[in-house]
Amino acid sequence: MKNLRFFLFVMMVTFSNTYAQSVPDTVHYVDLERYSGTWYEVARYPNSFQSDCGAVRATYTLKSHRVAVLNECRLEGQGKKVKSAKGTAFVVDEQSQSKLKVSFVPLLRHFGAFAGEYWILELDPDYLYALVGDSKRKFLWILSRTPEIPESVLEEYKFLAKQKGFDPEKLQVTPTW
Repeated sequence: MKNLRFFLFVMMVTFSNTYAQSVPDTVHYVDLERYSGTWYEVARYPNSFQSDCGAVRATYTLKSHRVAVLNECRLEGQGKKVKSAKGTAFVVDEQSQSKLKVSFVPLLRHFGAFAGEYWILELDPDYLYALVGDSKRKFLWILSRTPEIPESVLEEYKFLAKQKGFDPEKLQVTPTW
């Protein structure tokens, strides 16, 4: 019995250390007022909720301790037809403000229910470019304040994604807004 408890203890410590090491680092601090405004998606990991999206942009509006989110995407093959989703982001890490949870579920989005992680992993000092993902590395986006970015910046952010443990080969370049 004693050996079993020791074995379980060792497994718990190993698992918790492995998990702690596997979580990507976020930026040290985000000024959410500066982060507010419109961001254009440059590249993303494929995901089910954007499967019909071409060009994508998001507008963030700071409202007290929450951030109003308006995501818009041009539907693939439908000209300039746009679909939108409104959400609310909640700061999870008050010290850095780089970890948020976003909910798009009507009625529940104001309470943080059914929320997904929105971690700001990298951020240009002038708030021109951002790398956003989640703790499990299932989602990843490269964002820009402008619809297009220089190829060198795209490559730099792919490199930064790789440094964070993401697979840059999975990124798909988003059509320009």
